[in-house]
Amino acid sequence: MQNKLIIAEPDETLDTISKPPVSILQKKKGYRFSLDPVLLVDFYISTGFKAHEIIDLGTGSGIIPILLCSKKKEIIIKGIELQKSLAKMAERNVILNGMEKQIEIINCDLKKVKKNFPNESCQAVVTNPPFREPSSGRLNEDIEKAIARHEISCNISDVLTAAFFLLKPGGSLFLIYDPRRLSFLIEKMRAWRFEPKIMRFVHSNITSEATMVMISAKKMGNTGVKILKPLFVYEKEKVYTKEIREIYGMC
Repeated sequence: MQNKLIIAEPDETLDTISKPPVSILQKKKGYRFSLDPVLLVDFYISTGFKAHEIIDLGTGSGIIPILLCSKKKEIIIKGIELQKSLAKMAERNVILNGMEKQIEIINCDLKKVKKNFPNESCQAVVTNPPFREPSSGRLNEDIEKAIARHEISCNISDVLTAAFFLLKPGGSLFLIYDPRRLSFLIEKMRAWRFEPKIMRFVHSNITSEATMVMISAKKMGNTGVKILKPLFVYEKEKVYTKEIREIYGMC
């Protein structure tokens, strides 16, 4: 149930997405969530993985915990966010959607999870990590956007180290990443004893190369990976495919 005491400030937007609908406050000019976390939540649910305790590394505005809790009433999620401004925004979004009993936002550095969390404290870790190298492309002048997209404050090794520490035996990591760095990612995963189990590639349209890849990896799992059918975002220019409309709750 939405809390009407939380309202958008003049420099914010209030956006409603998904089914059941959730409301998200975002800065007009700061970091704003993209399609990636929405797809990652759908991917997590589609795998049928059962987890009661989940941790989101780099929660941003809280979009992943809020979407997950709107669809899975039994779960408890902790969202970790380094940037204080985004952590405060995420807390407001949790209250806005009446999810205080399910979601806790923690303003801390994921590289310091050992100081803030017990070992093996969750069954699933979800994350939409920064995957652009600092030298890859022009850094955004907006610091929120730059930290969210480029490996400035953390890299994939930091994410995997935190995930391995947090996950119980048999737990799984769910993330979305740049497919151009897939071999690098799998190499790093195996170094941290994660084995990819399910993958799905995301394409802009039926003729384009993959733009993202979503992966479920099991902590200390056996080899063997299942590749799901590709996900296409657009059926023609600026027109979402039926599957994307369903994911967004448009139909």
